[in-house]
Amino acid sequence: MGVGDPRLGGDHLNTIRWERYDEAVDGLLDARGPATSDADELIPRPVVPRQPLTPSPVPPGGTYILVSLDDGRRHRLRIGVNALGRFRENDLVLAPNHISRRHCLILVHASGGCELSDTASRNGTWVNRRRVTRADLFPGDLVALCDQRFVLTWLGPDGQVLPAPEASETDLGGPSLPGL
Repeated sequence: MGVGDPRLGGDHLNTIRWERYDEAVDGLLDARGPATSDADELIPRPVVPRQPLTPSPVPPGGTYILVSLDDGRRHRLRIGVNALGRFRENDLVLAPNHISRRHCLILVHASGGCELSDTASRNGTWVNRRRVTRADLFPGDLVALCDQRFVLTWLGPDGQVLPAPEASETDLGGPSLPGL
């Protein structure tokens, strides 16, 4: 698991959560295809090719960005594994104490797809108002980690933006999410 990557260590978890965490991380790492594995500079690892759960609506060559619905900050996701949580080693560090240290992982495929895996977080990860353990992500999807809310956007190499910039916060799920 994680080949020594400090973003992926699960030593801080109890045995039950560690097993779920280990399974989630290994599953996501195994989901990388050869091109994604080659492009992922932080975690080189041989892979068994696997098809994403759903074909990607975006072509390769663009950039996925998580946009905070609270403050508008933009967080660029790189090809490969992106770790989110409280630990400073994560790619996206979130400060609130109710966010798990290693809350979730987002895998951006070189082929254009994107998927999320909750890593045994205490308070759960939500995509489009549904609690998930693993889910394909698409431009316009709403991602919530406790009270931290983001919309996934995609910027194409030709400047195309998905979802369209006219999408309002209400269109993307409104200011609050039921169940969070």
